[in-house]
Amino acid sequence: MRGVYVGGLMGVTSIMESIEDYEESILIYESRDNTLKDETFERLEKGFRTFCLDQLNACAEKSLNAKPLNLDREAVIRSVSNDSRLPQLKSRDQRIDFIGAFSTVCDCNDLIENALVFYERYLPTEVFCSYSPHTIESFVFMRALEECGVKVIKLINSPLPWIFLPKVGLSNEPQNYRIRRESGNLEAQKTQVNKYFSVLKGEYEQAIPYYDRNPMISPLRRLTSFISSWSPKSVFKYYEKQLAYRDFKKSVASLGQGMNYGVYFLHYQPESNTLPDAEIYNDQYLAIKKISNSLPDGMTLVIKEHPSTFSKRCDLRFRPKGFYQRLLSLPNTTMCPLDTPTFHLIDDARFVSSITGVCLTEALARGIPIIFFNSARFSGFPLAAALDASQLSYDRLKAEVSNIVRPSYLFPYRQVMNSFIDLVTYGYDGSEGGSFILTSVADEGRVTEIINLKIIKDFFEGSVSNTYT
Repeated sequence: MRGVYVGGLMGVTSIMESIEDYEESILIYESRDNTLKDETFERLEKGFRTFCLDQLNACAEKSLNAKPLNLDREAVIRSVSNDSRLPQLKSRDQRIDFIGAFSTVCDCNDLIENALVFYERYLPTEVFCSYSPHTIESFVFMRALEECGVKVIKLINSPLPWIFLPKVGLSNEPQNYRIRRESGNLEAQKTQVNKYFSVLKGEYEQAIPYYDRNPMISPLRRLTSFISSWSPKSVFKYYEKQLAYRDFKKSVASLGQGMNYGVYFLHYQPESNTLPDAEIYNDQYLAIKKISNSLPDGMTLVIKEHPSTFSKRCDLRFRPKGFYQRLLSLPNTTMCPLDTPTFHLIDDARFVSSITGVCLTEALARGIPIIFFNSARFSGFPLAAALDASQLSYDRLKAEVSNIVRPSYLFPYRQVMNSFIDLVTYGYDGSEGGSFILTSVADEGRVTEIINLKIIKDFFEGSVSNTYT
């Protein structure tokens, strides 16, 4: 028996039908996605092939496992409950907790019990997630299944926007892939990689991801937005953003001429790349501290705030008072102005660092080594160009940083290009009709649908496991 969690993709008919076609499968969903139920869901439900992870639902006797299992329930509860990400995930959904922390403990224990009931009834061997479970309900449920020995496979973004990778497990650990795809179309893929690199090597205005661009807004929408901006909620959001921006402005310093520096690009928060995927580095202070302590004498770490922090909603839960000063309390750090040109910053840096941002791909395309904190995304890239700081000790990281900033350092461009090509051979390709660079939400939705249809088919056939070692 295999379980599938597609979250918000429950509303995509083709994906739901692909799940229906495989009779030995169970759709796992959350009550928050009830509005997405369609005719396909109703057929699955009538066939006792759905399970709501945050509600104990009735199941037919034929679905129950008759053989009793000797699960150590308390061991599962201990392991899952001690995960430090749980209270952060809770606060992400519920800004003000009027009930109290103990209520969250009770809710998590109920979710763990639901996962154990699911496991005992269906004995799943694997569960596929269309993306990182990042609601507290889905995360606790999947973590509990992992503790029961179920293999949880999730889709993650690769450094190439049209290629996604299957990742085993919810933890931030390195993963070795093996080539699984025939190389018949490899030349076309190489052409795509080269075209994408040519964009990243060009002017920043052409390389900005669509979600960071200023969209064209119609006059009617501008008027509607202006009216809604006077609602109490919008006024509070504006005030919240101004508080954070005032803190930020106090922390900014201009960059000196000829400065010897590396750069760290902050992530916009909250997002799944940092919570839950970055684990302890969701507090980016820990990542910056590790890098700043690894710098050679005379070198500075420049910190660049994400532009969306102040162009979208700025959440004081993730940019609290004193956030920037805490970063600057670390040795050899400085905060650059928000309008500092990104590609100029990258080109003059000795290295570029982040958890897993697109800036890392931009840096590699422009011949600059990177330091990252999400192991799976850059698995297989050469150590001479890509340092996995989450897996290196402080001493080892310091030695490797010294290596990539030495005057005689040569960027291993060919090895890096080969690593990008390798992504194509073991990843899932969502490009179609020559279109592979995402330019809109519609493009992203199309790529997501294509990739999920491919991997769900492979998942049911048991061949996804052949992509990693």
